[in-house]
Amino acid sequence: MNEYLNYINNQEALQVVDIAIETETGQHNENQIRGDRARPLDVHRWSDYPELNACLNDIISELKAHEQRLRQRNEKAEKKFRAAVRCLTLDLYVAWKSDPTLLIAVARGKSHFSKRTRYSALYISYDEFIQAFNGLRDLGYLEIVYEGFNDRQSEVSKTTRVRATQKLINTLTYKGSLTIANIRRSPPNEPHEIIIIKDNNKQMIDYNDTVITTKMRNDLNIINKNLLSNWIDIYLSDIELIELQRRISARTSDSDNNSHIIDLTRIELHRVFNNSSWDEGGRFYGGWWQTIPSEMRKFITINEKDTVELDYSGMHVKMLYAEVGEELTGDAYEIPNLVAPRPLIKRTFNKLINASGQIRVDSEFDADKIGMTWADFIDCIIKHHKPIDKFIKSGHGVKLQKMDSDIANSVMLRFNSMNYACLPIHDSFIVIESLADELEDIMVEEFSNLINKDIDIKAKDIIEHVPHSNNAIDMRMALRESLGLEGDYKGYYQRHSEWHTRKYRGA
Repeated sequence: MNEYLNYINNQEALQVVDIAIETETGQHNENQIRGDRARPLDVHRWSDYPELNACLNDIISELKAHEQRLRQRNEKAEKKFRAAVRCLTLDLYVAWKSDPTLLIAVARGKSHFSKRTRYSALYISYDEFIQAFNGLRDLGYLEIVYEGFNDRQSEVSKTTRVRATQKLINTLTYKGSLTIANIRRSPPNEPHEIIIIKDNNKQMIDYNDTVITTKMRNDLNIINKNLLSNWIDIYLSDIELIELQRRISARTSDSDNNSHIIDLTRIELHRVFNNSSWDEGGRFYGGWWQTIPSEMRKFITINEKDTVELDYSGMHVKMLYAEVGEELTGDAYEIPNLVAPRPLIKRTFNKLINASGQIRVDSEFDADKIGMTWADFIDCIIKHHKPIDKFIKSGHGVKLQKMDSDIANSVMLRFNSMNYACLPIHDSFIVIESLADELEDIMVEEFSNLINKDIDIKAKDIIEHVPHSNNAIDMRMALRESLGLEGDYKGYYQRHSEWHTRKYRGA
């Protein structure tokens, strides 16, 4: 219990109750919307069902009446205008549902729309997007919190920050019957790219498909389709979920890059390769469960069932020893005569493998407690793993990531064939608790298939979430008691009801 409560500041946790109440009742609290946190607009939002379509028709009719155009749009422009209205309204809604204090960064320069690549939303164009944006602003559906700017002299720029208004939230909620469960990624006939490759500057680059990239995309489409058929959520009370959101969002301030938030609509995965090479990186990203602290993943549920997380023990070290034809014995991160926390040793070793130069002193390194300098600490780790010292500061880690991502792909496909969801977190996986033995066997088999070596599997902590079980371990009760609150789970069960409604309606 203490581990969970250590990061809770009672005063701040009580302050989020107001936001929880306003969010639950569909009301804004304008004084609590800050302007220092934002994420980019996600143009790949999609939802399509009768009530929402009727609601969007009404909004679009209102926009057209406001425009007073002399000439009607042609069919192609009309389609793009509607797509722009849909993506703007849906993403503003998702941001508000995820965190009422979160703003959306919207790039309105023409240059952001001119370059067309496989990563672009081809159903969105500049003219229609700006027309939709301006109309929604003029009619009070979105609010500009502050205008963006681009100072060419200082080379400092910032995109415009916006948020949904109460008018938009009410319209989508009550007229459109919109819920988070109804929102997905991209229209079915124009899917977004899920196989991504970046250059040395971490910029996405275009590429021509090959047999290999096509197979990777086909595999991932199968995996994503299966994930979308399951209800993946986190069993926390409304108060706890908001506090967790606050804790995660505190990692970043305002940014044109993605802020750290829990966005429960993010179920589908994508793969990211690095350094313009299909042999480097390739790990899976995009799942909301990858954004939460590791100790909170025990609260994840799949189809209302408790889950277990298993991870590979010393996976990359094992791979390196296999590569040089040596056998690793014992725990890779337990080094004789080195009195230091195992996580610190593991983290430092991984940095040594991933880096191509010097690495910074770890924030948790304490020379007095460990009894040596940072340089001596690193030297001790290197000497312990002398058989593989040629990989130190070689940047070889991204090649290992390609190997562990291929193993992850195989593990997930195995569970797909059994019609079960398997959630990846790089070198660990989350499945329904009753499938723990199957997961362990499959992880060992797939590692052996690629590396031709055995490997140990470790289980993370398990917490039962059964609300009415006398034996359930409920860390949340301690939080509620410490705050004098009851911690309602209304949000969790409401999301459950909404997901089943969508599933049976086929939206």
